[in-house]
Amino acid sequence: MGTTNQILLVCLAAGLAMGCPKKGNQPTSEPAPTATATTTPTVVGHATAMALADLGDFDQKMADDIVKRAIRNAQGCTAALDKTAKSAEVGVVFDGEKGRITDVALDGFSGISEQGLQCIRNAFTAEVLPPFAGGKKTVKYTLELPAVAPAASAKPEKKP
Repeated sequence: MGTTNQILLVCLAAGLAMGCPKKGNQPTSEPAPTATATTTPTVVGHATAMALADLGDFDQKMADDIVKRAIRNAQGCTAALDKTAKSAEVGVVFDGEKGRITDVALDGFSGISEQGLQCIRNAFTAEVLPPFAGGKKTVKYTLELPAVAPAASAKPEKKP
């Protein structure tokens, strides 16, 4: 992405459509607004300091609903499943600025392959939520992985 497009994205995120350079570095017909120390936004990741002030609080009910969906997706990770059911507490890290789950601690799941653990992490980190004020928040949840019946033999047994 070119620098002009990046500037436009920052301007749009800050709500400063007036005075932002137009695509292709064409001059604007309106004069740029005069910036003061109190109105100059400070860029912080994807949001600005001004936009962060307008964010609401962490919504626990919405987070619970999002994690329930992530748990259902994680329970479909066949690389993490075997003939015994597993259950452990996981720490889910919500990032308010990014509006998504950024990490999940899977320390209680020993004996699962790295591929299985990565599948579970992907199920959680694919989820998004509305941005919230306050930075990162870690919440503990219980993740239960079901047991899978051993695969049936492809050949039928011969009867004597």
